[in-house]
Amino acid sequence: MSVGTVSTASTPSKSHRSRSESYQKLKEKDFATTSFESDSDDSLYRKLIPSIYAYSSLHGCIDQLIPTNYKFLESSIGLSPKSLGMLTFAQKFTQGLFTIISGIICDRQISATNKQLENSHKNLISLEEGDRNEEDGNQSGNWIERESEYREEEYEARSLSSRSEASEESQLLQYSEDINFLRIWPAYFMMVTTIGWGMVMISMIFASNFLQMLTLLCFMGAFLSLMGPLTQSVIGTFNNIGRSEHFGNLFLSQNIGRLFCISATANIMGHYFDFTWALLSFSFLSFLFSIFLYKSCIEHALQQKGGKPLHRKTLSYTGEHALIVHISVQLRGIFSKLSYGKLKDFINDYSYVISNKSAWLMLVMGIVNGIPRHSLNFTMMWLQYCGLSPLLATTVYSSSWISAILISPFVGKASDYIESIYPWIGRQALAQTAILLRIIFMIILLRYIPWGSNYFFYYLVVSILIGFMAGWPGVGASRPILCQIVLPHHRATLFAMFSLFETIGSAIFGAPIVGLLAQSYFGYDSSLKKEIGEIISSNNLHAMRTLQLNANALANSMLIMTVIPWILTIALFGLLRLTYRQDQNGNNQTILS
Repeated sequence: MSVGTVSTASTPSKSHRSRSESYQKLKEKDFATTSFESDSDDSLYRKLIPSIYAYSSLHGCIDQLIPTNYKFLESSIGLSPKSLGMLTFAQKFTQGLFTIISGIICDRQISATNKQLENSHKNLISLEEGDRNEEDGNQSGNWIERESEYREEEYEARSLSSRSEASEESQLLQYSEDINFLRIWPAYFMMVTTIGWGMVMISMIFASNFLQMLTLLCFMGAFLSLMGPLTQSVIGTFNNIGRSEHFGNLFLSQNIGRLFCISATANIMGHYFDFTWALLSFSFLSFLFSIFLYKSCIEHALQQKGGKPLHRKTLSYTGEHALIVHISVQLRGIFSKLSYGKLKDFINDYSYVISNKSAWLMLVMGIVNGIPRHSLNFTMMWLQYCGLSPLLATTVYSSSWISAILISPFVGKASDYIESIYPWIGRQALAQTAILLRIIFMIILLRYIPWGSNYFFYYLVVSILIGFMAGWPGVGASRPILCQIVLPHHRATLFAMFSLFETIGSAIFGAPIVGLLAQSYFGYDSSLKKEIGEIISSNNLHAMRTLQLNANALANSMLIMTVIPWILTIALFGLLRLTYRQDQNGNNQTILS
């Protein structure tokens, strides 16, 4: 060998070294090895789960604020049960409409991130093969180098960044940064909505009539709409058997937020200054959580981008303007579906749901089962009319949420366990049993416990038993079943559509009907302006009879709008046993094809 000649068999080429180093860096980052539908209970979004739980808790707190203070709104602004029911309907109606938009956005993001993940996985395999070929370089000589050059050309043809003149290593590391940037998209939308919550609550401080409250609650409903589609799409990326556990933890965190709201507002009834302080406190929590999301998730991803541009097709952007550009592109993508061709493709893509009997049953069941939830918004008001002080009423009301919190971690696990023993029927049977017991306890609570604070202990015990039955139909059955009967990349959109009909339908037949029945058919008297505590302490017999009349009117109305829908839900779960297995198998065949 002459001087100055270097053997290619003994010295790795620069391209080999670049491929090996890039491969090792990607392996350390481990972005491309995560799959969306794997056998292990793993997900690309597993690191965001604690933030989603915290978001769910704050969501429950904000959502519970108005129902907890119905009695205050009646005495301060002069709102009747009919007006309170209309406020609830307006918020839920707007929330249902915007849930569709949120669902489409979440599904688009899942699909975009999934495609980027597949591209990075292919590049990782290519690098691994190149790294293995380098180890055999001492035996293969120049032939390996020619093969390496061929692989580089092939990789460049597949690369999304082939338009640039950057080195192969920078391009491959760009993929990992793209994925890291894309997978924090839930934090973007959680941050935007929490800021919206805070702004609406600050505006509510200055509301003094029904129309102002109606307008603000419509805005609140729009910002509250993200919760359902976001959690459905993110938790839907986990393994089937583990999903109920995550939904159970989500239910737990949301109930913690509701309980916190109830406890924080225990002594503010009828005191406008204290209610203002509560609104300011909850808005501060919303702003604080949005800052936390930005600092813990979003800012890190933007800094990692380092100002380098991303391809437009990945729906990712650069710099501090990434959030605004990102959302605007998503909204333009949604409204572009209004064109005939894209709308036709969109409808064809989801047409399989029309023949899915389980999906139709789930839709009707969601509407029917949601009616009691909205009807029970009057529970706090009813307890006060039963002669309980605000503190005792809050204790009884919150005891139901506490028991729901205690049982929620076991709901998902028990549902998964029953489903593993009795596939296709276990979840439904568990939900039917819980609903039947809840009907019995609700009848006892509303009809057979005497009026007065002397029976506080009876109210408390029955309320705890009712709370133990909460969550089983939704967390333990409906949401896991919905994940199984629709395609993975359609979960958020279809959940949003189901949530739209559920929210609007249950809001129409829930709180508004309770208020209408109480005032128009059961003799509710809204002429009382004094505090309930003052009436009881004054021993005014006429006012005391009015309190009892109002308590009975609300109890009868809530009883009708809870027991009847629950009976229908039990029947619908029975019909679901006949269709679930067939529809799930059809969905699996569609995925395989």
